[in-house]
Formats: sequence, structure tokens, C-alpha cells
Amino acid sequence: MTPLQSLKEILQEHLEVCQERSDKSDDYKEALHDCIYSCALSETALEQHMKRWLNGPYNYEYCLGIKFVNDQWNIIKEKQDVK
Repeated sequence: MTPLQSLKEILQEHLEVCQERSDKSDDYKEALHDCIYSCALSETALEQHMKRWLNGPYNYEYCLGIKFVNDQWNIIKEKQDVK
């Protein structure tokens, strides 16, 4: 499984939990959706989008979603570097 596939799987599972519990805003969930889509493009696209989204004029909840994705991506990349 590639790093992008791993991230996509983590995000899809997290999104399902968020939708069941209803404790995250629509903006947070939208950020997850956007990143899942980016995973289908390329690693470069994902990283560029996260950088733009983290530094963009988005609302707080959307940025929290992007931060979650960024944290998960960093964990995956660190594990890959160790191998």
C-alpha cells in the first residue's frame, strides 16, 4: 500500500466516525473530503493543497480538518523514512 493509499484509508475511516458522531462541523468534514480527493491526484498535489489550505483564508474548523490530515501525513511519512 502506498503512503497516499494509507492516508486515504485513514481519512475515509475518520470521516465515517465523524459523520456517525456528528461532533465535527461540516467544514471539518469538507476538509477531509478535499484531502481524500487530493490523495487520488498525487503526493505533490496533496502537499501543495495542504500548504495552501493551511495558509489560506479558510475558517477555523476547515483548518482543523487540514491540520488533522497534515498530522496523519507526517506520521505516515516518518514511518516510511524509518523503513
